[in-house]
Amino acid sequence: MPLSTAQEVKVYTEIFPPFQHLEQNEIAGSATEKVKDILNSTNLTSQFHIVPWVRAFQTVKQQKNTLIYSMYRSPEREPFFHWLSIVGQIKNGFVALKSKNIQLASFEDSKTYITAVVKESYPYQYLKSEGFSEDENLVIINSRETQLSLLLNNKVDFLFGDLNFMRQRLKNRGLSPLLIENAYTEPGWEIDLYLAINKNSDEQIVKQLKNAISTGDKITAL
Repeated sequence: MPLSTAQEVKVYTEIFPPFQHLEQNEIAGSATEKVKDILNSTNLTSQFHIVPWVRAFQTVKQQKNTLIYSMYRSPEREPFFHWLSIVGQIKNGFVALKSKNIQLASFEDSKTYITAVVKESYPYQYLKSEGFSEDENLVIINSRETQLSLLLNNKVDFLFGDLNFMRQRLKNRGLSPLLIENAYTEPGWEIDLYLAINKNSDEQIVKQLKNAISTGDKITAL
């Protein structure tokens, strides 16, 4: 009898340290290690793909047997994925150049400034739901690197995201992490990041992943 072939999944993500980054041309990071541990506990084979977030999101939204991480769970995204496991957490805020000395008194004050967001990201969805628009106070781009460059070149006033993550990106560029600061944040902007799989994926693949996560959780609890 022929040997059965292991089912393959494709895993999509972006560069997003410390959760996922490259080390000697290999995908690494705290979230990546969690994802790899889950996959290694299944009979699945996997291919990792590092692409811009917009491409990652659209690919996994449309193609079965594909996974994505580290992704915020929102009502708009809920129907398109099986949400498998939390792989990280971030605290968002309006991040500005320290030299501009901008301190906001309220969330509403931020609407009088220009904020850059990555399309299909949590900041993009959240700020649009709160009344921000491209016509007035949003610049929408496709990558986090472009986003940071806009801030450094004084093309926008804010980025909306995790301060520590953005400081790490500055260090990666050989710049001081103290160039930026939070101009405003709120307790509710601390969010979980997930590993998710396309909703129409093969049932056996989803089952293997869920069983691996459940087994891992039980071992951790011991």
